[in-house]
Amino acid sequence: MINPKFALALNNLGLIYRQQRKLDEAEETYQKAIESAPRLAAPRINLAQLLLEKNDETGAGVQFLKAVQANRNNVLALTNLATYYYRREKVAQASRLYRRAVRLKPDYAMAHKYLGLIYASVDRPRASVRHLELALEHDPDDADVDNIRLVIAKMQQLAADRPQEEAPFPTGDEGEISVEPGEMPLDLDTPGSEQDAQERSATEATQP
Repeated sequence: MINPKFALALNNLGLIYRQQRKLDEAEETYQKAIESAPRLAAPRINLAQLLLEKNDETGAGVQFLKAVQANRNNVLALTNLATYYYRREKVAQASRLYRRAVRLKPDYAMAHKYLGLIYASVDRPRASVRHLELALEHDPDDADVDNIRLVIAKMQQLAADRPQEEAPFPTGDEGEISVEPGEMPLDLDTPGSEQDAQERSATEATQP
């Protein structure tokens, strides 16, 4: 059995190649890392980011999806796939994935932020306020803090005008996560995702 640290080392080498603008070498190195440890999400996510940079949007989408399929408990992989759905206006699917992410990591501000925006877009003001406030609690320095506060204020006003409780948002079944191979994103570049992939890679290598 190959030591996961070997795949992690390859992943880090791929990052170095990318920083040096040796994109072909970086892609080849990420592929080797994936072959060495198929359940390691970081090289798949980094490869997807690289493929986006090379304008291979379909290939990038495949890698984001495979990162989730490799480990459904990987929060970074879940949020990347969620963002794919969100940016294609598939809010039910995106909500399902973001909700799973915050169940696994309750202090994950980015997932709370996007959940709050989704609930605002589908007219669920109380749920929107709850998640946006959690987003600011866990990341008070978010670059979108002013806009988030504006959305919170608007949603609070809407909630005040509606004494009745909101119906739950239909998030679908929590079973197999999949997407049609041809249904790939036009833009999967989640803010901060590459940085997270680097910072979390050491722990990712030890995940089952």
